[in-house]
Amino acid sequence: MTGRDARELVPVNGQCIHRCVRPDWMALRRSAADAGFDLVAISAYRSFERQLRIWNEKARAERAVLNDAGEALDISALAPRDQLHAILRFSALPGASRHHWGTDVDVIDASATPDNYQVQLVEAECCANGPFAPLHAWLDERINSHRAYGFYRPYIAQKVYGEGIAAEPWHLSHRPVAQRFEILCSYQNMLAFYSALQDLELKTVLLENFEQIYRDYICADSSAQNPVSV
Repeated sequence: MTGRDARELVPVNGQCIHRCVRPDWMALRRSAADAGFDLVAISAYRSFERQLRIWNEKARAERAVLNDAGEALDISALAPRDQLHAILRFSALPGASRHHWGTDVDVIDASATPDNYQVQLVEAECCANGPFAPLHAWLDERINSHRAYGFYRPYIAQKVYGEGIAAEPWHLSHRPVAQRFEILCSYQNMLAFYSALQDLELKTVLLENFEQIYRDYICADSSAQNPVSV
């Protein structure tokens, strides 16, 4: 659940995913190829250690923290509570990322990227004239008609500017397997996990505001009837 056990993972095209997700992921890729897309996961499983490093570097102002406009924030100028929310807008807490489960992937259409193109994973790439807009229109149709082999978008509803988790149309989750992990992400389990966790920047302010953080960032699947973990 928290990204510290990789025994259920299998390698697929340079990434690792949960072994039970692989058949449906390969089926979705084949369907995309038939439609003229090269569906590629550029991020899938992410370990706890990697997520912890990203989190701590952002909290220490060693890695950029962006606002909704894509502008770098001076996080050192913010109060600790505001630092916490600024990081959580685009980065999950280590131990509370869906990428820990091997069920979630960040996707692109590799056939739509020109040479030397730097993928940003921003909404502009996924809509209007963005390079991946056709892929996401196709994914919309498959997901809405329940023909996406169990995959869906957990973060599709745009929250209030600067609040909650930002919309991520590129982020797909395999619902049948992800639901197994969601059950484990109870308030009590997550609070106990963070209370015992060492070496986490902003831990004190996290625990002081944990009820809100759990509601808005850990149980925050914007597409589900019932809240689930991020």
